[in-house]
Amino acid sequence: MRPIGAVPSRCGIMRNTASCPKPSSDVRDIIEISPKNKGLDKPAKRLSRAERQQRIEQLTREMKNAAKLLEFEHAAWLRDEIDKLRKMD
Repeated sequence: MRPIGAVPSRCGIMRNTASCPKPSSDVRDIIEISPKNKGLDKPAKRLSRAERQQRIEQLTREMKNAAKLLEFEHAAWLRDEIDKLRKMD
């Protein structure tokens, strides 16, 4: 008898066969999330337009990765930082 909600693995014992996908590594092992206080201990540096755009793209990638990891507070903080950079024009 199987407990309610328990579902057997699609591959079961035969996980090493070609038709069974290998278990994926945890995304948290692959993605690095920037610390919230990054850059707060240094005085603000005036960025060129190209540097600012590059930083926006980097923070956008980090924001999307944080959302994938369900780190919504960090993603919101990154969104706010992106908004600050965009308003510097």
